[in-house]
Amino acid sequence: MHAVDYFKATMPALMQAMKPAIAQNRPEVERDYDAMVPLVLEGMNTRMNDLIEQVAVLYAKNFTADELREAVAFYRGPTGQKIVQKLPAITQESILIGQRWGQSIGGELHGRMIDELRKRGHNISAGSDPQTHISVPQFSFCGLHSVGCLITPRAGSAPSPACGGGVGRGHVQ
Repeated sequence: MHAVDYFKATMPALMQAMKPAIAQNRPEVERDYDAMVPLVLEGMNTRMNDLIEQVAVLYAKNFTADELREAVAFYRGPTGQKIVQKLPAITQESILIGQRWGQSIGGELHGRMIDELRKRGHNISAGSDPQTHISVPQFSFCGLHSVGCLITPRAGSAPSPACGGGVGRGHVQ
């Protein structure tokens, strides 16, 4: 499987991973979302050459021609082919694991911080406190990046399961 085929194979899984955050359990939005996915994917596929060019430059900056030939040989072998075949499903499951872990650790960090602040004499509520107007957002990890991206909710919205792709768009490193 070539890189283009890999990206085309992973895009539907990415779209499905974003669906719950966008549709928010509204059947009419889910129906329209599902109808729009093929159109959005078609548009993304037309931009694939731009992605390939940028990734090729990245690989050229980081690997010699001999190293790239060795990598190609590996991925053409049985183990490389198995990795390529299973990576979309592994990536999707990793995203879910990262989200669950992030939600779990976010709650733990929230509780520990409140406990420590209380030990230091601060009057901190566990969540929103209408008397002090303190609101504590929920955090989760996106699971897409190895750097541990934190998802924070935007003002007036719920946390998204996708990091948004960059710092300042819901993505904090």
